[in-house]
Amino acid sequence: MATGDITLSIEVVGGSTKEVTVVSATRILAKAYAVSLGTSEADVSVDANYQVSMINKLAAMIVSDANKQADKNAVNSLTKQTFTAAS
Repeated sequence: MATGDITLSIEVVGGSTKEVTVVSATRILAKAYAVSLGTSEADVSVDANYQVSMINKLAAMIVSDANKQADKNAVNSLTKQTFTAAS
């Protein structure tokens, strides 16, 4: 790994951790794209804000998938899932 690379890891408690690395050049392009969209509340050109934005986006995707599957299965007793956003 080089300076500026991103490491993403997901750990299942009681299980294993999986990790991927995204090179710095890709991080820079992705941040520039996010800035160009202008949809973030925080300045994602700043690495710390970009980290928060990305981790919250991933959590939102996981929760959304779970809620869609619950709806698909007509599991009406399941409370819609949420998550506590990073900050």
